[in-house]
Amino acid sequence: MMKQGALSRRRTKAALGAWVLWLSLGALRCSAVPSHYELPALPPGPQSERVRTSAEVSAAGRRVLADYGAPELATLGFLDVTKPPYSARADGVTDDTAALQRALADARDARLVLWLPAGTYLVRDTLQCVQGAINLRARETGPRPPSEERLTATDYPCVIRGPAGPKRAVIRLAPDAPGFADPERPKPVLYIWARRWTPPYDLQPNVSFNQMLLSVDLDIRHHAGAIAVDLQGAQGTAVQDVRIEADGALAGLRGLSGSGGSTHQVTVHGGRYGVLAAGFGDFARLTGSQPAPLLAAATLTGQTEAAIYYAGRGPLTVVGARIEGRGIVCAATGPNYNGALSVIDSSVDVHRGEAIVANRPVYLANTFIRGVKAPANFPSGDAPALSAREWSHVREFAGAPAGPFPIWIDGVRQASSFVADIAAAPTGPPTDLLARHALPALPAWNDRGVVNAREAPYQALGDGRADDAPAIQRALDEHAIVFLPKGRYRLGRPLVLPPGHKLIGAGRRFTGLFPAADTPAFADAAKPQPLVDTAETEDAETTLALLELRITRLGAHALRWRAGRNSIVRDVDIHRTNGRGSQGPDVLVEGAGGGRWFNFAADQQIHGASDYRPLLVRGTRQPLVFYMFNPEHARGDAMTEFVDARDVTIYALKGETYEIGHPASGTRPQVLARGCRGFRIFGGGGICGAAPGSTPWVYRFESSTDLVVTTLGHQASSLFGPPGTWSMIADVSAAGAVATPSDEALVLYRRH
Repeated sequence: MMKQGALSRRRTKAALGAWVLWLSLGALRCSAVPSHYELPALPPGPQSERVRTSAEVSAAGRRVLADYGAPELATLGFLDVTKPPYSARADGVTDDTAALQRALADARDARLVLWLPAGTYLVRDTLQCVQGAINLRARETGPRPPSEERLTATDYPCVIRGPAGPKRAVIRLAPDAPGFADPERPKPVLYIWARRWTPPYDLQPNVSFNQMLLSVDLDIRHHAGAIAVDLQGAQGTAVQDVRIEADGALAGLRGLSGSGGSTHQVTVHGGRYGVLAAGFGDFARLTGSQPAPLLAAATLTGQTEAAIYYAGRGPLTVVGARIEGRGIVCAATGPNYNGALSVIDSSVDVHRGEAIVANRPVYLANTFIRGVKAPANFPSGDAPALSAREWSHVREFAGAPAGPFPIWIDGVRQASSFVADIAAAPTGPPTDLLARHALPALPAWNDRGVVNAREAPYQALGDGRADDAPAIQRALDEHAIVFLPKGRYRLGRPLVLPPGHKLIGAGRRFTGLFPAADTPAFADAAKPQPLVDTAETEDAETTLALLELRITRLGAHALRWRAGRNSIVRDVDIHRTNGRGSQGPDVLVEGAGGGRWFNFAADQQIHGASDYRPLLVRGTRQPLVFYMFNPEHARGDAMTEFVDARDVTIYALKGETYEIGHPASGTRPQVLARGCRGFRIFGGGGICGAAPGSTPWVYRFESSTDLVVTTLGHQASSLFGPPGTWSMIADVSAAGAVATPSDEALVLYRRH
């Protein structure tokens, strides 16, 4: 074991070496990132207009459905690009660019998932889809959708999906495709973005919602200026299960999603960069990510510049990654809350360069490193030494350059700039590091054993009028995997997920469940009932995925979760539209509740009762893990509350502690944990603070033990009080009270 005290003789030499290294890499870091990046022109036509009314888009969607050659698939929620009128060949020879481009825009307008069957789609130009602005001030015409919806831009996402099995959909850039040869003027192959909702209706990633790329591979080899995917978004936006071949190309990914979105299970082989999370050219003002991005279960190998180049907003959290070749560069610009890094359960095998070069804080846990002499290199500050020839197991390391980046251990602000617990690992990393954080298998509607609740004998309607609860419940009771096609499913009573059963929709804004207005089950506002309930079980693989839980009655809440460690909640949209006076939580996790939750976002601008919570976790003992945690804007006493909970882990948290549009209403704390044990937050950001007269803390722990919080910062805001009037962390225990200053971006807060 290599402890801090044993390294004191090496500090001066290590610090000098790191400083020389930083100077030598400075010119490379500035010149390696391109200076030009232009927004490609959209194809001409009405679907590319800067702003349209909801009625205009709905009319376009109806025309799409009228022309579509596979209406039975449309009723399920899918537009197959190989069906007429698109008729993509996917043979690796025919140019499918026009077919894919038309299908992208049509699927968006018709509110369908663009389905790419297995095959190779040859393209010669950028494919792009824009989530367009909707003019809500224009007078609506035509029929209004069921359940009293008023569709906005967020209801028209671009969602692309292929089969997740061994036979995959591959988008391949043609060898002679023009415009992809210049690394100084890079060009994306797949570009998914969103327009600003107000003039001039230009690019704005923080309103890119619910846009997804699932189980689609890309091949951009031997195009020096090519970027495979550019998708930088916020709530509900995700890149998942994507494989990229990038030898001789610029980058696999440009940009990372945060703020309720994430990037999960991406493999990039080759390229100058695996992930290039930086803003440059036309994108310079947008940085490289939305706040507090998450990169999980990633495999990045064979890059020539950096596996990850991060210059994004807030801290980056990397969990379950395998990196081989080049390491990570964190080159933050602007305020101190940008550019920090947390790496957990990962391996970094460096063939050339350094493992991590950073100008902001770095935290490592259970990470294995080989090929370098230090876990991280800073322009100033100390770092421990490693054996470059052998694997080192970094059980914990926290370090930072000079600045307001403190380390807190057991209530004491440390004088040292780093802490380290490092040991030799002669056998190398465990083989299951990445698998621990891999995405769970997600059955498609056409997989064997999947039952459609709209088909006989169940015949749910999904028309927003009939009570579909009996039909769906019968399907759930009789089959292990139930698919709910696109539609609005009105429930007269809660659905109960049996142990180990799976309920899967077409998409988080395409398949929606909401409570009936005229049923006793959801009539009592004082005792709200869940739209979906679960059986109490510790080990079953109960799953809820790709749908929306829309709360339109005070007598309803979204979800009660009592399934344990093996359960899954994946990309479920929690959406409350009736909340003034709401009581109880939208999501309640209790009893045997736990499991893995992916992209939990609850943006609820709700004036509820003082104890209203978007999320309440109480009395749990099963491991509960969130891969991106984003509740914000709610008006209870705290945004989220954990009471007597054990073993809670949050990978990447983004919050906003005030109500958009009503700053005078004050701010609300982000997390309240009472009587908890084993509570961990890796990477926290967003517009989190306390306004004058509001509760003067953002995170509060009461009588809680075994706490770990890393790379925590907040975006400065005129809404918040002076730094000396509030704290980021308030920790109250029998040992006393601790309050961390709000003008510091701490590296690590740990208490046993």
